Amino acid sequence: MQLPDNLNNLPREELIELNRQLDALIRKELDESLQNMTFSKIQEEVITNVLNRTAKIFILCGANQSGKSHLGAIVLLILMTGIIPDSIKHRIDMTKFV
Repeated sequence: MQLPDNLNNLPREELIELNRQLDALIRKELDESLQNMTFSKIQEEVITNVLNRTAKIFILCGANQSGKSHLGAIVLLILMTGIIPDSIKHRIDMTKFV
């Protein structure tokens, strides 16, 4: 699709299609980012324990700015998308990952 100088001149249908294509590209890039993510040994241990459901409750303690929220966000993102990064895929029990 050739883009005009001003997107305001595009018909509504073309704007919708352009938006759909942009959304697909963004999703693909985000999926690839998660797929290629690597972790420290401690992060890898926590993530795999949570995903393998080794306990019902997990408590993560640490100092300020130590990555607790970041780690929680990663686990939540993996659980929400179902995309397991290649770096930890070999450690995940896929029968428990639903």
